Amino acid sequence: NTNKVVAHKSYSRQCSKCYISNYKPHSGRCQRNFDGTAKSMEPKGMIACLKQVKEKGYTIHELVLDNDGNTIEAIKSGGFGDVAITRDKNHTIKGLTGKVIGIFPTPSVARAYYISKIKKGIAYGQNGTWLSQYYNAVVEHSRGNHNLCTKDCNKGKGK
Repeated sequence: NTNKVVAHKSYSRQCSKCYISNYKPHSGRCQRNFDGTAKSMEPKGMIACLKQVKEKGYTIHELVLDNDGNTIEAIKSGGFGDVAITRDKNHTIKGLTGKVIGIFPTPSVARAYYISKIKKGIAYGQNGTWLSQYYNAVVEHSRGNHNLCTKDCNKGKGK
């Protein structure tokens, strides 16, 4: 465990000097070093970093990533399938709260309440079963069905 940055890769699809010169050869260092899509930058950068780390002789046990499926797939298909992948809590919280906002499009006390409960549940390490049950209750509550609601809901059965 080094507790240090052991690999870094930076990609750019643009260069201001190239843009100003209308993409004619120019003097100086060109910042443009990537021709692929913006969506493919993160997976390619991750694989490049993993290869750098492996070449230095380090062993990778776990990676903490956002919920980008392309990066996760690139890691698995790039020969690093034995590395444990943990999803970042912050990205998970943002994804789930975004779904709650989709269920309750207008700001309301219910929306704020459910978002805060989901954030706390993830932050305090609630298991997936709790989260699934609670999320199902949120969806049903938004439809007017309060059978799954907890005691926190005024219309619920107070389970």
